[in-house]
Amino acid sequence: MATRTDDRLFNTNGRRHFRRSYSLVEVRYSLLVLVVLLSIGGWVVWKGAHPDPELLALETTLLDEGTAEAPERARKLATGTAPGASAAGERGPVPDGLAAPGWRERDLAVFERDDLYVKINGRAGYYESFGVQRLHFITLLSEADESLAVDIEMYDQGNVANALGAYAGERQPDAAPELDDGTIGHTSRNAMFLVRGRFYVRAIGADESEPVMTQLAHLRRVLAAGLPAEPLPWAYGLFVGAGADPGKIGFQPENAFSFGFARNVYTVLIDDEGAELFAVATADEAGAGPLAQQFRDGFKSYGKDAGSSAGGPLGEVAWIEDQYLSTIAGVTTVGPLVVGVRGMADQAQAEAALTALTEAAKALPDEVRAQARAEANAPPPNPAGGYGEPEADDDDDEPAQAEPDYGAEPGQAEPDYGAEPGQAEPDYGAEPGQAEPDYGAEPGGTAAEEEYR
Repeated sequence: MATRTDDRLFNTNGRRHFRRSYSLVEVRYSLLVLVVLLSIGGWVVWKGAHPDPELLALETTLLDEGTAEAPERARKLATGTAPGASAAGERGPVPDGLAAPGWRERDLAVFERDDLYVKINGRAGYYESFGVQRLHFITLLSEADESLAVDIEMYDQGNVANALGAYAGERQPDAAPELDDGTIGHTSRNAMFLVRGRFYVRAIGADESEPVMTQLAHLRRVLAAGLPAEPLPWAYGLFVGAGADPGKIGFQPENAFSFGFARNVYTVLIDDEGAELFAVATADEAGAGPLAQQFRDGFKSYGKDAGSSAGGPLGEVAWIEDQYLSTIAGVTTVGPLVVGVRGMADQAQAEAALTALTEAAKALPDEVRAQARAEANAPPPNPAGGYGEPEADDDDDEPAQAEPDYGAEPGQAEPDYGAEPGQAEPDYGAEPGQAEPDYGAEPGGTAAEEEYR
């Protein structure tokens, strides 16, 4: 049977169509639809470049405070507080005058530890591990250009050691912190990080323009003058006496080096290759020896004996070589203090660093030693992270207990399933020294954080 050349069902020529002509009305409607689509596309592009500053506002006026049917979650998103919390307008510890000339403040929001995820979902667990109590959040806007914003997150970490620990974990490797009259911090591109007393502050600007940088500098001065200071932890005097950079000091309230027994451990990096000093206080001299042995056993769990040194200021020290990284670690005691080195390139370097550290420990003033013993006598870490007073148990007939450490043998590293022995727990998606990635938009935030990231 002959194939029909005008078959409209099985068209063998895809380029052929069967409309001989189009009406003028069809052409006009097609052009109108095209104009509408182009207009919508242009509006989307313009709106993306000029967002409404009220879009992500944390204004208390978004909800009628007297409306009983307002959902509690919506109230938290709008005010940052649960019903019955501090009245609107109360600043608490937040100093006045945060806004530089030409800037203004938006309303202050307060998030307690239990609802911290509302503001920083995905990062709340990090701050909880350092004993966070609450977050004070406020945005500053330029009066000349409201697209210029600075978001301020002021974390109350309970004490200065926890605040310093949270700061150290988020500090970029190339940061150069400055220590000035009890305030430590640095500015990096369009962001300012600062620790003052129990507070850790992150301020993220929209860009690196001169108005934003001027506002960040003003903010540091106001916070340094307005937040209460606390004496720096005892380990600062120890490490500075050993010649270390105070800006590189960190604090791990628990599970230091992935050892379940290692709590309230101070560390300081001394080179770019990861070599570090560490120190931890015990309640008395009798407790230092057994703890030092736990550290030795922990290092041996993924290492091997590398001989010992005798004589000199160190006395006899057993050295351990990491079987994977070939670095050297060693531990000794000075009174109630356990001090050590890890990640050293060779034994000679390790001996020199540990000698300087032990000499600095012997030279500590009596009041600093007393501060270290007081920290060692403090209650154990509470389930919320950090150290300090454990929270009261909901059950009235049982006292609050520290979270048990099931399965950890003395001197053994916590099991890290799936990781190579001797390696730190993997941090998926984060660079060393960087803040944990913040997936998705944060309620109540601005585009400023996206610029920083």
